[in-house]
Amino acid sequence: PVEDVVSGSGTKLNVITRSATSNAVIYPLSIYAFGADGSCKAQQVIEDESESVSLKLGKGNYRITAISGFGDFVFPQTPKKNALITTNVGNYSVTPLSVGQADVALSGSSSVTVQMSLQVASVEFALHGLPDDVTEVSVTIADVYSAITFGGECQSPEPAVLECSKVGGVWTTGKVYLLPLSSSSMVVSIIVADDTGSNTYGYT
Repeated sequence: PVEDVVSGSGTKLNVITRSATSNAVIYPLSIYAFGADGSCKAQQVIEDESESVSLKLGKGNYRITAISGFGDFVFPQTPKKNALITTNVGNYSVTPLSVGQADVALSGSSSVTVQMSLQVASVEFALHGLPDDVTEVSVTIADVYSAITFGGECQSPEPAVLECSKVGGVWTTGKVYLLPLSSSSMVVSIIVADDTGSNTYGYT
């Protein structure tokens, strides 16, 4: 997702990732080591569970961040702890984003375990019984965070716009994943269009 930051010479840190739930960790998996100044000191991309993670770092304090399910997200050119990872067009993803964090004070060769947890919720809309002359359907959810930092903080609320497709007479979004809502309530708007125009139906 970003340009490689090559692990340098120094003390060896083995990183072990575990899922905090029954959901399996999705590969590829990116591991970052952020220094006290928030800059990335090392990075490694793991393609599958058979690969191990071993970073070489100087002695000091680090925040180890692991990210998986990032295929639909846009990463900054230079990773920093407070830099934003943003959603793509529509403000949703089709793979579940997981993030794990662990702090480590490194004074010699060591190991750290990072617990991965989901940062998104799954949603799916299926609209039955719409007239045959409907040509387009979309669902808008307001407001959903559109970005998350490498440190796990959600920011920048925007509407999520889910385009529907017609499958066997049912208009559906399919299963997609959203970052958390920016408020305690969800506002859903369903836009139904035909050759004469469109109508919007709102729900809270």
